[in-house]
Amino acid sequence: MAKSTLALPDDPAQLKCLLQTNLDDETKLQVHYQLARKYRNENPDLAHYHLDQVEVIAQKVDNKPLLGKALSLRGKIYRQKRDYVNILNATLKAKSIFKQTQDTLRSADELNNIGVIFMDIGNYYKALDYLIQAAEIYEGQNDIKFYIRTKTNISICYIENKQWELARKHINSAIDKQLSFDKKDSQMLVWLYTVAGNLEYYEGAFDKAVDNYKKAFSLEGISDDAKAGLYFNMANAFQNDQNFAEAEKWLMEGKELQEAILMREESILKHYNIEGEFYQLQGQHDKAIKVLNEAIHYATKVCANKDVTNSLQLLSKSQMAILPDSLRISVEAYQRVEEECRQQLNLLLEKEIDDFVKEEKRERKAQKQEAFVDQLGTSVGVLILVLIGISITLNRKRLVYKRDHYKLNKIRRVLNDD
Repeated sequence: MAKSTLALPDDPAQLKCLLQTNLDDETKLQVHYQLARKYRNENPDLAHYHLDQVEVIAQKVDNKPLLGKALSLRGKIYRQKRDYVNILNATLKAKSIFKQTQDTLRSADELNNIGVIFMDIGNYYKALDYLIQAAEIYEGQNDIKFYIRTKTNISICYIENKQWELARKHINSAIDKQLSFDKKDSQMLVWLYTVAGNLEYYEGAFDKAVDNYKKAFSLEGISDDAKAGLYFNMANAFQNDQNFAEAEKWLMEGKELQEAILMREESILKHYNIEGEFYQLQGQHDKAIKVLNEAIHYATKVCANKDVTNSLQLLSKSQMAILPDSLRISVEAYQRVEEECRQQLNLLLEKEIDDFVKEEKRERKAQKQEAFVDQLGTSVGVLILVLIGISITLNRKRLVYKRDHYKLNKIRRVLNDD
């Protein structure tokens, strides 16, 4: 497999121009792959087109490493639309190829990605199966950065499963590892301290939650996005500790910053819920209903995740306080439908994995049978050659015997004549 030696431009327009020239297949592969990476966020459909080209050419020239990378990228693009079946399908194929090419770390990446898929749909027990495998590989390969990330995801799963001590063990281990590995990585440390704070919050230790959030705030160079999230987390901890004056201060800071920056949809929805609960805990149910209705409206626009359930639950509490039964939303009915959808999706994804594993086993069996037939064919060929050789040798011996026998008979006749 030849490697492209051409230095590629960074500009998409220049990369497209290159495709109009007489390129070798390996260079075409690299160009299409780079274009897919460029378009993955702004134009996913165009990114998929270039990945289609990568798959075709990579199979033609047998470039499995780049084929695996293309499939991995395809899975990440599908994740933007939460197309979980296609995410999983692409990720499983990528993992299989990296295993074939003995790319251990990329194989671990795909295990981690599968774990994150199951985290997204709320199947944290299943997620742990894959995350723990990935963490063991990262640790064995001394990939500290991704080991810490995966340990943190493991902790989040244990938090969601209410397995507090296991969650604490893993997040503390991740923090210690990060501090010894790179204590200047503020972005990573903010995430770690936030997860540690969330753990304490869910356990009801609001003062410890605040301590962890403050540790995150004390770091230098943290992003506005991270600051906004911390403002809302601080407000959430204080309001659940009944310190509403302090909570309001942090809540207003968070809202002001959030309006000035671009934030992830899930974060915005979570912040709506925190603000709604702020009013609800003080008995201001009319304000709570207004905010939580805005949250639900926002969620329906952006197809946000499970936090819409939290919005509905909070809304139901406030409605129960001020509305007659006939005007309340049926949160239980919504939850039943959502849970049924989640269970069906889990079953579908698990079936996808089972089918993929079975197909891999069939392919390995077919390859073994093919190899056996080839080996058998070679053995038979060798046997035939040996038999031919033996036949020729025997035939030669018969000819020599006949010739010598003829000579001997001739000598006997001459002697008898005498």
